Parts: sequence; C-alpha cells; structure tokens
Amino acid sequence: QHQQGQGQGQQHQGQPQQQQYPPAPPPPDALNGPGGLSISEATFKSRAIRVLTEKLKTELDVIQSLSSGEVERLLALQAELVERRERIEAGLRAMRGERGQWESRIGSMNAATVALAEWLSENEEGKAS
Repeated sequence: QHQQGQGQGQQHQGQPQQQQYPPAPPPPDALNGPGGLSISEATFKSRAIRVLTEKLKTELDVIQSLSSGEVERLLALQAELVERRERIEAGLRAMRGERGQWESRIGSMNAATVALAEWLSENEEGKAS
C-alpha cells in the first residue's frame, strides 16, 4: 500500500492512507432545469425574459399613447373636413341655382334682343319708305 501512495506524493508515516476520488457529479435534476439548462442559465433566461417583457410593455404603452393622440387628431381633422365638404356642397348648390337664374335671364335678354333687332329692322324700313 505504501507504493500506491508514492505516485501521488509522500504520505506521512503513521497516518492511514486515504484513497482520493473525484468529486461526485451533482444529480442531473439538481443542475438541469427545463430544456436541459442549468439552474443559473434558466434563472438568467427567466430574468432576461421578464426584463425584456417589461421593456416591451413600456414601449407599447408609449406607442399606444402616441397612437391614441394621433387618432384623436385625425378624427378631429376628419370632422373638420366633413364640415368643410358640407359647406362647399351647399355653396355649389347655391351657385348652380344662381347659374340657372342667370341662364334664364340671359335667355330672356337674348329673346328680347332678337325681338328688338326685328322691330328696329321693321321700323327702319318703314321710315325709309
């Protein structure tokens, strides 16, 4: 037995020699979490997911707030455009009505002009004779 210990260094005489074994591996369930990750890897992954989820929720809240403000602005603009359209269409109807009246007046004046021109040509002939 003394020769076995000589390869590993000198042992003190009088002490019983103890056999050296490598440390026992930990049980597989103790180190491995879900998916075969170690506990530290699983903890890191879990915390990273939680932090990233919180950041995404915060960014989503900001985007949602900005979007709702933009939606309100666009709805107000839409209401204003609807009002403008109604005013323009009312103005267009009024102008079409006025155009009809003017066309009627112009038609009447044209007829009166033709009648007057005929009267003048008849009466000028009468004076000449």
